[in-house]
Amino acid sequence: MAFAVAHPSPVDVAARTIAIISLVLALAAMGLSWYLWYRSGPRLAITCFVKADTGTIRINIANAGRLPATVRRIELRDRVVIQSGGSSQVLSHWAISTEPHGDSLPRPIEPTDFLEVDVEAKAALDKADGAEAVTVQAFAQRGDNKWLHSKPIKIR
Repeated sequence: MAFAVAHPSPVDVAARTIAIISLVLALAAMGLSWYLWYRSGPRLAITCFVKADTGTIRINIANAGRLPATVRRIELRDRVVIQSGGSSQVLSHWAISTEPHGDSLPRPIEPTDFLEVDVEAKAALDKADGAEAVTVQAFAQRGDNKWLHSKPIKIR
């Protein structure tokens, strides 16, 4: 008994190619929909840097999303990393609560708007109990009580 080998017709190859292209486009559309949904709400971006000319630590909180965001609290905290057994834990011993320029907190931030806060670098070093250098991070509490933070910076 001989088996007949079926060769795909040109129509089958074209149909499979169209099906594969359609699948790739559908996955791309789903990814784009998720990205646009993710970007549609409020999104706070927090940066922190030292202004050497004024001796302050500047905290910028910008709304990078499409909806207004509410900021409830702004703090500058120290950052201590303890490593043990291949894992690390981030601790904070102190925090300096601060208010932005202008209106008091809680305060809404419209899309593309920002808040600026200046904290005296000397106040952060005084909280560190005489340490020569301290690593700090800026934290902001959103309206839904979620805390967000900046990258850590080292001040001397």
